[in-house]
Amino acid sequence: MLSLTGLFGRLLVSVPRPILAAVLASVFLLFVRNVTQAVLVSPLVAGIRK
Repeated sequence: MLSLTGLFGRLLVSVPRPILAAVLASVFLLFVRNVTQAVLVSPLVAGIRK
C-alpha cells in the first residue's frame, strides 16, 4: 500500500542519509552479533572444525 501511494519513497527522501546509514548499520551489527554467537555455540554447524 505504501509503495502504491509513493508515501514510503517520500519518507525515505525526507530522512537524512546519515540516519538511514545508522539504521542500516545497526541491522548489520545485530546480524553479525547473532552469527558470531551461533558460531561460538555450534562451530561444526558453521563449518569450523576445532
